[in-house]
Amino acid sequence: MGSNFSAIGVRSEAEIEAFLEAALDGGEPEPAGKGTTLRWYHPSGPGLYVHLDKKSNVTCVTPVHRTDRRVSVRFGGYLKDSECAYCSCVQVELLEGGEMLFPFNIQLADAVAVRERLPEAGADLDVAATFFAHGVEVYEDEAAFDAGQGEDGAQFASRSFIPAGMFGGDPALAFFNGAVLEADERTNELTGGAYYHAIVETLGFSADVFLDPEDTELPRPGNILSGEYWTCGVISAGLLDHPARKSFLRRVLS
Repeated sequence: MGSNFSAIGVRSEAEIEAFLEAALDGGEPEPAGKGTTLRWYHPSGPGLYVHLDKKSNVTCVTPVHRTDRRVSVRFGGYLKDSECAYCSCVQVELLEGGEMLFPFNIQLADAVAVRERLPEAGADLDVAATFFAHGVEVYEDEAAFDAGQGEDGAQFASRSFIPAGMFGGDPALAFFNGAVLEADERTNELTGGAYYHAIVETLGFSADVFLDPEDTELPRPGNILSGEYWTCGVISAGLLDHPARKSFLRRVLS
């Protein structure tokens, strides 16, 4: 089963350490609470957000990948992680014709750095969202997908989305099916590790998906991908220019 790191060509402990060193050396710092978040991307696309405490000790890291694709959503709220604030999510709503199609959660790579600039619930956001495969099945086409479901149990559409993390476990997990529009094999030029990238049309939007080649074959346009994904992103539009003045309730809950 793929992991958040192997989905971008980082597999061994030594490769993770090399990735971390590169981010520590070249990351762009941004204040994050009492600490700092370092934002770093390798020119080939994969990256790492490194979160430091006030003494500059590494407390958490978040693997990321650069993307030009944006998902337009409505902000629903901030979900603070009880164990690690840097792993906090935003709850958002995907819209269709101005109405909610479904809600889901996105782990923010820079959650602590931007949490004071989040707008009130109901505001529009654009998110550079990526989906790292944790285990997928590749079907030849829609007919093969339909046949693979059998007659027993739940039946899913070839383009469907279940916000699995909203029902327990990792809140940033989602399960979805979708049609592959584009796919290619890429190389993480820092580690030399291969990984796959696919643009997958699921319910309501097209997702940037990253996969571990050891977990699946290279998808082809027209294939149907079905599986579980970790959802991570950064907000590209919709943040406030200055920190929001918190209500008493928001101060208590943050």
